[in-house]
Amino acid sequence: MVNKDHPLWTWFDGDGRTALNNVVTDTVDADTFNNLKATYVRAQQEKDARDVIKKANEDVIKAALARSSSPKANDKDSFIIAFMSIGSGDCIFMRTPAGDTVVIDCGQRKSPSDPNYQTTISDVLVGPNFLNGRKKELHTLILSHPDLDHYNEVTRIIEPVVSKVNNLFFTIKKSDYAENKTFDYMDKAGIVNRVSINTAQVSLESSAGDDWKKLYPVTGKSIRVVNESSCSIDLLSGEVVKAYADTEANAASIVTLVQVYGRKILLCADATYSTEDFLTANHTNLLKNVDLMELEHHGSGTEHAGDNFVKLVNPYLAAISSGPHEGDTNPRWKTVEKYVNATKLSGRTTAYRLCNSMDEHDIKCGGDDGWLDMAGSEWRKTYKAFGVYSTDSNGHLYFTINSAGDLIREVTEKKTRTIYKISKTGAFSKDVVNI
Repeated sequence: MVNKDHPLWTWFDGDGRTALNNVVTDTVDADTFNNLKATYVRAQQEKDARDVIKKANEDVIKAALARSSSPKANDKDSFIIAFMSIGSGDCIFMRTPAGDTVVIDCGQRKSPSDPNYQTTISDVLVGPNFLNGRKKELHTLILSHPDLDHYNEVTRIIEPVVSKVNNLFFTIKKSDYAENKTFDYMDKAGIVNRVSINTAQVSLESSAGDDWKKLYPVTGKSIRVVNESSCSIDLLSGEVVKAYADTEANAASIVTLVQVYGRKILLCADATYSTEDFLTANHTNLLKNVDLMELEHHGSGTEHAGDNFVKLVNPYLAAISSGPHEGDTNPRWKTVEKYVNATKLSGRTTAYRLCNSMDEHDIKCGGDDGWLDMAGSEWRKTYKAFGVYSTDSNGHLYFTINSAGDLIREVTEKKTRTIYKISKTGAFSKDVVNI
């Protein structure tokens, strides 16, 4: 039995006490006591240091989130994309030049600090930048793969405000989308499609039967799900078989490419090395020099961001869907650094393109042992005006492509609105407007 009167007991609580059940006895010797005490004190000091970093990071993030990036100066034919701050998860809204709304994923494994985040995000969806009204039809919903943090908010954020999903695309078994009975909602879509775009096949298991081939044209190893005169949206992968230490679900992620007004946007979900290998083998020309991309797998440090893939996509701007989950600490600096540091990867065959003149901002990054201190971070020293953003650190992220093909980020702070613009030729401009 444990002697709870022993002095060592007062140094531990919870799991620490449980671990001591076979140690703390009436006969524990002084050396054992002192060694355990030193271990505990050292662990407590490390925890205190992490708490200091966490508090400092939280203060910085509060200041960053006081700014807004919602577009207000776009023309009616613009394409708009928004990466929602949904917590540790993924949720992307898009409006095409024709006015159709497309959603990719909607889920989280740890919610953001906003206690009303579900209502906040639903309001964005029905607001003027997207559906512009409640109970309207959603053109397309893409559920990249059945991890909770990519779909478990569908029935709480999308279903209450949307009258119908016209086109649904997903990977793996529909029954795997079980949280909140999402599979029931999926069945209500106009056309339900399971996506397979991999080495073995390019196919849809569709409720439209073989007519899917007329509805969604196939070109090589891609399937087109939106086909407007100035905008197309293609699925580039789905149910790729894992070949590394990645998970089956992540490797199976649907990767989506938007081409609009001569610009390219790559949305990677939880793509892994396996997915990247398939993409680089089959879509090299499409992936070369994209303009805006979503970093794979929340910018985590696991089984993605292969050097050749990073050099190929070579974006001007990048967004990371990440959140406050303490077990993840995403994005990881070792992943972000591959994109921001021009000399990090050798053998670049094209000019490094990431914009380094954007609005100054912080990004909270993690390392292998927890969150890094932003105050002394490499990001703040060198990269704070570079074009990589995270939803955890910078809130909802909006980007616009106008009919001239300009890639735009607008930032409102206090009484000014700053418009950052990258033209098709790569020319950069910055305009400040008093409001």
